[in-house]
Amino acid sequence: MRNRSGSGIRLDYFQRLVNRSILKYQNPATGLIASRHDIEHSWVRDNVYSILSVWGLALAYKKTADLDEDRAKAYELQNAVVMLMRGLLRSMMMQSDKLEKFKKTQSPTDALHAKYCTRTGKTVVGDNEWGHLQIDATSLYLLTLAQMTASGLNIIFTLDEVAFVQNLVFYIETAYRTPDYGIWERGDKTNHGLPELNSSSIGMAKAALEAINELDLFAARGGPASVIYVMPDEAQQCQAILTSMLPRESSSKEVDASLLTVIGFPAFAMDDLSVIKATRDLIHSKLEGKYGCIRFLRDGYKTPREDPNRLYYEPSELMQFENIESQWPIFFALYHLNGLFRNDKEQADKYRQKLDEVMLKTDDGIPYMPELYAVPAEVVHEEIEEKNSQKRVPRGQKPHMWGQSLYILGRLMSENFLSPGELDPLNRRLIREDKPDVVVQVAILAEDAEISHALAKHGIHVQTISQSYPIQVHPARVLSQIFSRLGKSKRLGLSGRPSGEIGLLATSKLYMLDNKIFAFIPQFIDAHQFYMSWDVDFLVDQFQTDMDFLARSWTMLGRPLILFLVSNTMLDYSREMPSALIGTLKKLQSGYISGTRVHMGKLSDFLTTSCMTQLDFLRDQDDPSQKEGNVLDFIDTILSPSCPRPHLLAAAKRARKTSRSVSGQAIYGIVRRSRSIQIDSEQIPDMLTHLNARMRAGSVSQGSSNVTCSSTERIHAMGLQFNQTKERKMSPGTSNPLPQSQRGSLDQLNPLTIQECSGSVPSSNLTSTETVIPAVRPIICPIEESFNFEDSLDEVPKIADVIKESDPVYRHRKYSIVSLEDGTPAAFPTCNDGSCQGPSFALTLHTPGDHQSRSSSDDAQQGRRIVYDAEHGKVSDDAEQGRNDSYDAEHDTKASYDTLQARREWYNNPRDRKTSDEMHDSFSGEALPSLGLGKVHSVSDGARKKRSSVVHVVSQYGYRTFTSDMSNADQKLQLKRMGQGSLENARDCSCTIAEKDSENNFQHLRTAVSMHHSHSMTLSGHHNISIPQGNEVNVHELLENLKQSDSLQEQADIIHYLYTHKGPDWDTGIDSQRKCTVRDLLTELYEKAGHWKQWWLVRHTAGMLKKRVEDLAIAATDLVVRQKQLSVGMPPYGEHIITCPLPPDELASIIFNAYAEDSSSASLTQELLIYLAMFIRTEPKLFSEMLRLRVGLIIQVMASEMSRTLQCTGEEASDHLLNLSPFEMKTLLHHILSGKEFHISAKHPSSLNIGEEIMELQTRKSMVVSQRDLDLISAPAEPESKKDKGDDRQGQWLRRRRLDGALNRVPVGFYPRIWKVLRRCQGLKIDETTLYRSLTEEMTEGEFKFALEVEIVLNQIPEPEYRQLMVEAMMILATMVENDNCKINMDQIILVDHIVTEANRIYVETQKIPPDILNNCMGARGICFHLYDSAPSGPHGTMTYMCRALARLFNLPVQNGDLECTIS
Repeated sequence: MRNRSGSGIRLDYFQRLVNRSILKYQNPATGLIASRHDIEHSWVRDNVYSILSVWGLALAYKKTADLDEDRAKAYELQNAVVMLMRGLLRSMMMQSDKLEKFKKTQSPTDALHAKYCTRTGKTVVGDNEWGHLQIDATSLYLLTLAQMTASGLNIIFTLDEVAFVQNLVFYIETAYRTPDYGIWERGDKTNHGLPELNSSSIGMAKAALEAINELDLFAARGGPASVIYVMPDEAQQCQAILTSMLPRESSSKEVDASLLTVIGFPAFAMDDLSVIKATRDLIHSKLEGKYGCIRFLRDGYKTPREDPNRLYYEPSELMQFENIESQWPIFFALYHLNGLFRNDKEQADKYRQKLDEVMLKTDDGIPYMPELYAVPAEVVHEEIEEKNSQKRVPRGQKPHMWGQSLYILGRLMSENFLSPGELDPLNRRLIREDKPDVVVQVAILAEDAEISHALAKHGIHVQTISQSYPIQVHPARVLSQIFSRLGKSKRLGLSGRPSGEIGLLATSKLYMLDNKIFAFIPQFIDAHQFYMSWDVDFLVDQFQTDMDFLARSWTMLGRPLILFLVSNTMLDYSREMPSALIGTLKKLQSGYISGTRVHMGKLSDFLTTSCMTQLDFLRDQDDPSQKEGNVLDFIDTILSPSCPRPHLLAAAKRARKTSRSVSGQAIYGIVRRSRSIQIDSEQIPDMLTHLNARMRAGSVSQGSSNVTCSSTERIHAMGLQFNQTKERKMSPGTSNPLPQSQRGSLDQLNPLTIQECSGSVPSSNLTSTETVIPAVRPIICPIEESFNFEDSLDEVPKIADVIKESDPVYRHRKYSIVSLEDGTPAAFPTCNDGSCQGPSFALTLHTPGDHQSRSSSDDAQQGRRIVYDAEHGKVSDDAEQGRNDSYDAEHDTKASYDTLQARREWYNNPRDRKTSDEMHDSFSGEALPSLGLGKVHSVSDGARKKRSSVVHVVSQYGYRTFTSDMSNADQKLQLKRMGQGSLENARDCSCTIAEKDSENNFQHLRTAVSMHHSHSMTLSGHHNISIPQGNEVNVHELLENLKQSDSLQEQADIIHYLYTHKGPDWDTGIDSQRKCTVRDLLTELYEKAGHWKQWWLVRHTAGMLKKRVEDLAIAATDLVVRQKQLSVGMPPYGEHIITCPLPPDELASIIFNAYAEDSSSASLTQELLIYLAMFIRTEPKLFSEMLRLRVGLIIQVMASEMSRTLQCTGEEASDHLLNLSPFEMKTLLHHILSGKEFHISAKHPSSLNIGEEIMELQTRKSMVVSQRDLDLISAPAEPESKKDKGDDRQGQWLRRRRLDGALNRVPVGFYPRIWKVLRRCQGLKIDETTLYRSLTEEMTEGEFKFALEVEIVLNQIPEPEYRQLMVEAMMILATMVENDNCKINMDQIILVDHIVTEANRIYVETQKIPPDILNNCMGARGICFHLYDSAPSGPHGTMTYMCRALARLFNLPVQNGDLECTIS
């Protein structure tokens, strides 16, 4: 025990110091301390920090007391501490209604107030009159409460107070995604009331959550009801976000001295020593001065240039505060304390000496700390010239009680009155100590005995769920419901835990209630949640990732225990275990997987080594008489199954309908039309080149002596989506008449361009990926009069091969060759069971001399049309049955090169499109382009003079032929039958085609129909999927179709129509015994699609059901807090920007609104956000220098990459993309982000296993390809020749620039270097937008807000490859600024576009490209394609030419040819 003459007297000195500088301001009634002597406002943060010295002095007296007087002083000081902590608790409890609201809204107006009245404890300002949302203040209170309770103080008295503290935990646990006003109450440093995500708030919240977890607030006198529970995943999420943000404080503050409270006392929130050192060093280098540390760069508080009459600053003002920011001595006190806690004597002595130099003294010798030191107004210019050169004067509060308390606490520790363990009884300071390796315990459970036996065949012996008794196993959603009862209090109006999400750490523990043990299956395995768990490959990959996460993040007592349930949904179609699952389980048996130590065993083996938590809080505190058994009934209620849904869409045998109804045809393909994925036409490969290469390789014979139509025309006639003029129409020696810049995407070109065959009737493709394919899909092959049926039998299989190659849906069909009675050959697909499951088609046979289209009257005499109907399995002869009104397959149109080029330009330049009358004049009687839902064709001029005039109108609702022999009524009837409108629409065509040569009437009809069709589709990226006006859609017919249909595609179309037109809660009446709503049908379709792994339909139905992935908000937060902004929706006009973390429901609502009716893309966006968050946690380098992640653009990039690698059209690529499994989607995204070359190829299996055959029967009418048809993304195959290698290299840099531009990727250090460029010039003009020098006055070079300003300007450039050239030009500017020693005069607005344009001009001059060739290789913005495809560095790199352009624009004395860029 210390000698009274020494320690006792010294403690009396500290007591006098505490009383005169702190306790004299404490209110005797409320216990609150006024932060200033002239105002009765008590800030929560200031009060907590101020009372720390009182608590420390009480501990010192209690430890060294040798007289009753000392014990009395200790008791008095302890009660002062308890009084203040309870006073704050009382003030906050009076706002319990706001606390309840905040749990749901996280709105600043619903936050607990930051300050209260010192006399009454009530609020002093309104909700909107102060930045009340200060999560760090509430977290500091909870952290201090936990430390004081652990030291032996009794602060909490009742269970209602325990419930309120529990809800305070809920209040701060979302700190990682809740922007607040921070420790300085300002938010953004301009003090405009803009909250930010602050590292200091997240770190303090993380420390508080860890400290108070499973702490008994009644201390030694407590029981199970007074224990506080924290979801460990919330604390870990704060840890992850904090690690990623440090040393940055927020978006507007690149560093802040308040982070000393996070990396040291009192939070000790960071365990990574490298991050701690980096943060401490940055604060020391940028913020520390002679009198203390400045709070953050350009802080204008109490500086001589600050306007004291307003609280906020204008952005342009911030520059004037540079180098004259006020310095705060409080941070020297924090340095001193941290040195003592780290046992760093050198640091402790250094900052104690600095403290002594800045402390002031009263007249009687009492030292006190001023709030800050400011530069006198008269020496401002001298201080700006030389930082820290002028003497400063103390200003602000005297004493600054927060700093005064920390000063006293440090003195008590330095004089050995207190040890670090007494101020930190929870051992927060030991968080940095090395921990032993974590062994992850794994228990594999089988859903039933069948699964157990299947695993045993592979040598893996596991228990079933029923065999795990006495441990009860439940899904994670049960644990979520259990924790929803935590913190409930009827008297305070508190509802308990708001979130329904349960993380992996929470399910990796065992729980006990009434001597019963519970274990929980992780949420990612729960099939009741989002559909990604239906993909076994993704599930296995996620399982391995989670085990690595557990090994890195586990900090609790015991070992983590993860359960993996093998269910029936994981089996393949043959009821076999997937190889990926078996391989993973084998690795678990070895004891290591992906570098993680694991121990696989039975669940009962881990009882003694696992972490165990009590669930006693389930008892209702308002009902003390509640029995033990009633508590367990709550769990049974959660698990009780709902009424099973009848299999309303089951594929039972039904009477096959004779034909698809008109209503069914009208809505067919409505799901596909709801998509909004678009692909840049210039990024789609030349399909014709690929097809010709295949034909040359032998897939299709180039010619036959009996068939004079060219192979290209023959393929066109069989449904392939491409257009090309015949070779004889092209210029001699020209293989491709159109430059790449003028080629439209294949899904935009009019697929009904008719090619003229020499001496034969032209053919037409009656189906289009733009339109909805009719029930009977005609594939017309033109046959000349010299056609020999017997000799052509060997040709028909080749035709069938082309059909199989071109249509991914029907690749698995077997095509049979059938000879009709008259010897006509026909090829049609059949299934293994002999049923016809493929596309319908027709062969039209023409008699000699028949070179025009038939009219309805002479149909039988002039041609025979053999029609194969796939739905009914019949082959019919048109000549015998009469004209087929629904599918007349003949067209005769002359498609010249000029028309084709005009059409392509019309599609590629929507802004330049003419009116319908102008279009007629432009196309001069040729096939008119429509917007995709209808096509209009007329006969050639020569044919019109010989025979009756004919107009063919084709649409997804069928097609009709209009001839001059028709009456006006017949024409109206034809239009009405097409479903294109009512008689009023047809009346608009008011023309009678009675005269054979009535050109004007025909033009009127053609234009009117085209105008009508032009209103059927919008140009904004979201297709108008509404059904044309009229009463052609009969809901009863649709319901009958739905009952009879066993096609997922048809069911999806019908249910989609009912959902959008009748609503989700409309009673369909399908089930006579109970109500059956559209939502019920949609839910069953969703589950059915998941069973058959039809991912395109799974995603679509999930979007319609508004399903939200469980970790959506966490994933978005992981990206946003790592300084990545998000945008969802399809560019350029449908994007929504997400700049801050949002609650889950609000975020999901933004996503669904962004994509409107495109449910598939909404679901895919949620998926991609999950994958992006996974990657940024594990591979942050993938996102290097990417500020905004445009998810919609990423989707388009993925679709374009699918189109490039699969050599397919844009719409087919969208089909392939949406039908990728979640694991394949994740893999594709990773390859795109990493920039690696990859390859996707289509499989052509010779046979199907039974499971796949069943699936095919279910989805034979689907228009998408299964993921099993894709050789999943892999490394490209080895080139066979040097020529192949050269072909692979060609386009590599163009593709790389397009990818980097689409991903908004810039070089490392790009934004700080551009900041330095702006300091030298007046501005940078980038694509009509100027970045002015004033930005450097508003923001610092490392400020995230500056980077966003530059990024916003760059994102206005629509062409990604041109954007990247602009970035390269700006890098050249930055390099020049860094190396010219300010010799070049740059005091002007620099036009970055001119640098790129001049570089292109120099490139063309250097390469000596002829003008005619140059016109054919122009890319975006008139830049040569070859320049786009050049490497950045090297003698012929893009930066070399930009250096020359820069030298020319700035008139630098450099000779041409002497300047070479060496930047790599």
